[in-house]
Amino acid sequence: MRRGVLVRRSVLTLCNLFLLGIVLGCMSLSIGERHEVVASEDGISSQSGEVKVPGGQELDVYYPVPFASPPNLTVTSSWDDAVMVDQQADHFRVKNPGAFSERMRWEARGLKARPPGVVVPVPATSPATPSSPPTAPPMPIESAPPR
Repeated sequence: MRRGVLVRRSVLTLCNLFLLGIVLGCMSLSIGERHEVVASEDGISSQSGEVKVPGGQELDVYYPVPFASPPNLTVTSSWDDAVMVDQQADHFRVKNPGAFSERMRWEARGLKARPPGVVVPVPATSPATPSSPPTAPPMPIESAPPR
């Protein structure tokens, strides 16, 4: 009797581990996506990367370094069915219309965004007023001794 309980527990544990492996294996965990940034002297920046998009879902991908305006963007996938939904200067949104998750490679080229400038306020100056000649301090009046 004891032996039958141990066998059932071992089989149940192995089945649970197998099921856990299937669930975790099918999840699309995208940790540590690759990004590459190349800048040139003329202000043109080239950035590229790779993302994994779950099946039937949209994903926002942010550029490592934002552009001044929406860049020239190319997205390729293994089935060439990536759909661009939106594109901004700092990110784009891509949709995977397929049923399974898919790796998509992107490359963007455009003008680098300028870093925000520091605005230093100019002190206000008053209009020039004619200056009057300096005046001497009043002379002390000596009092006469009482009589």
